[in-house]
Amino acid sequence: MKNTKQIFILAIPIIIIIVGIIMLLLLKPDPNANRVFVGLFETVEIKVASEIPGRIESIYVNRGDQVKKGQLLATIESDILAAKVKQAEGMFNAAKSVSEKANTGARDQEIMAAQNSYKMALSQYNFAEKSFNRLKKLVEDSLVSQQQMDEVIFKRDAAFDQMNAAKSIFEMAQEGARVEDKRAARGQMDAAGGMVSEAKAYYKELEIYAPVSGEISDKLAEESEVMPAGYPIFTVQKLEDIYAVIHVREDFLNNFKKGSEISGKLPAFNNDSYQFKVTYIAPMADFADWIPTADKGRLDMKTFEIHLKPINKIADLRPGMSVNIKI
Repeated sequence: MKNTKQIFILAIPIIIIIVGIIMLLLLKPDPNANRVFVGLFETVEIKVASEIPGRIESIYVNRGDQVKKGQLLATIESDILAAKVKQAEGMFNAAKSVSEKANTGARDQEIMAAQNSYKMALSQYNFAEKSFNRLKKLVEDSLVSQQQMDEVIFKRDAAFDQMNAAKSIFEMAQEGARVEDKRAARGQMDAAGGMVSEAKAYYKELEIYAPVSGEISDKLAEESEVMPAGYPIFTVQKLEDIYAVIHVREDFLNNFKKGSEISGKLPAFNNDSYQFKVTYIAPMADFADWIPTADKGRLDMKTFEIHLKPINKIADLRPGMSVNIKI
C-alpha cells in the first residue's frame, strides 16, 4: 500500500507535464489567424516641367497650395526665345525672297540684256557666214590661200557657238527657273516657316500651368534659377486618386479578389473602419520588397502588390498614412 502511494505521488508531476503539453498543443494559436496586413496610402503624382530651358521669372505657388487645372504656376524669361524667333523670321524672309525670285523669273532688264546679247551674237555669226561665202569663191579661183580660209572658217564656227550660247541664255531668261528649282525654293521657304511657327509656339511654354487639379507637394526651383528643359519644377498630387498599397503573400491571395470590398482601420482616424475596393492586383508575383514586422524571416514565398481604393471619400486622408486590414 505504501509503495502504491509513493508511485502515485511520483506520477502526479508526470501527469501534470503530459496534460500541460497536450493543452499547449491544443491551444497553440494559429500564426495565420487574425493576420493584419499593413498598407500605406499613395496617390498619383504629376511632374510639372517646361519644354524649354530658361531662367524662372516668377513663381506664384508654394508647397501645400491647392491648385486648379489650368492655374498659372510660374513664368520663364523670354529674352532668349525672342532672339530665336527673330532669327527664324530672318531665315524665313530670306527663303521667301528666293522662292519669289524663282517664281517671278528674271527681271525685264535681265531679259532685255540677254536678248541684246543674242542679237549681237547673231549679227556676228551672219557676218562671219557672209565672209566665209565670199572667201570660198576666191579660194576656188586660187586668189586666197588656204590659211586665210581656215581662219575664216574658225571665226564662223566660233560665232555660231557664241550665237547658240546667247540664244540659250535668252530663252532661259524668258522661261524663268526650272520647275524643280521652284519646288526646292518653296520647300526651303516652308521649312523656314515651320521654324518660325515652332519658335512662336514655345512662347506658350514661357507660362507654366497646372496640368491637373491637386496639391503642390514639392517645389524644386526658386525664382531667378536657370532650369533645363524637361526638368520638373513642381510636383502636383491628385489627392482624389489616393489609394492604399499592400503586399500580400501568395497563400493569402484568395482573401483579395479584384472588385471585392474589404474593411480596414485607419490609425490616423482613431482606428475607425472604412470600406475599400480592390482595384488592382499585380499580374506577376515578386519576392517581398516590403517586409512587415510580423513577416520577418518568412521570405520563402512571393508576394503580390494590391491596391485598395476608398469606396467613399475620406476627408483629410493623405499619402503616407497607413491602413490595417485584418483577415
